[in-house]
Amino acid sequence: MTGQSRSQTKPDPAQWGRWFGRPGRSLTRRLIWLAAAWILIALAAAAVVLTAVFQESALRRLGNILGDTIDEAVVAATITPEGEVFIGEIQDARTQRLLSGKYWMVAEPTPTGGMQVLAHSASLGEAELEHGPDLTNRLRSAFGQTISYNAEDGPKGEPLRIAASMKQLPGRDRPVIFFAGIDRSDVDADTRQFATVTWIAMLLLGAGLVTARSLIWATRFPTCARAARIGSRAPIRSRSSPWPNRSIACWPTIRRRSRVSAPTSATWPTP
Repeated sequence: MTGQSRSQTKPDPAQWGRWFGRPGRSLTRRLIWLAAAWILIALAAAAVVLTAVFQESALRRLGNILGDTIDEAVVAATITPEGEVFIGEIQDARTQRLLSGKYWMVAEPTPTGGMQVLAHSASLGEAELEHGPDLTNRLRSAFGQTISYNAEDGPKGEPLRIAASMKQLPGRDRPVIFFAGIDRSDVDADTRQFATVTWIAMLLLGAGLVTARSLIWATRFPTCARAARIGSRAPIRSRSSPWPNRSIACWPTIRRRSRVSAPTSATWPTP
């Protein structure tokens, strides 16, 4: 009794292999798996590209905000008689609140390759904006331009988007570097949400396309193959199709097959 119940619950290998079995034993299955692979690869590449474009667009918007903050700091910068840099009041409420998520900083490069902070926003507190050891050289080579980069450790541990630009102020011999940073946590969260939704949509679309393609090949291709085999033995003329009870969609397969394997004594219709 137990053995009989096990045999009833055991899946039929032939039924299982019809869709997921060894693809090399059937041309239909090989075509289905090949189409499925190309569909999934194309959809995965589309999801990666869409996510990257979305993130780049969001970071570009942050870059525009940081560029405006740097411009405001440059306009508010003055040089004292002692040669010190003084930044006047900037009309940005976020930079006035401690750890608000938006910061600016003014520094000058040192002979040793480091940076000496000259002024910073009240929101920065006693912290400094993160910068790499090669940033000074990069700013010198792109003098006057803005370089943007990501930082993972802000004043309160938040991820930042930072923009920096080296400029020459009137009345001062040494160049000055202006920094502006903003919390990018919302951008990262939006990017993750967009990526999740995109991948789910692509997977559902891919599953639907693969299923539809599988059904098409599973129903159409065997019929056309059988029509070709029947036609190669006994060609029969008909008003709608050269072969009886066969769809005209199978004509290219039948025509190619009949040219190769047709008897020489048969009279073939011309399409």
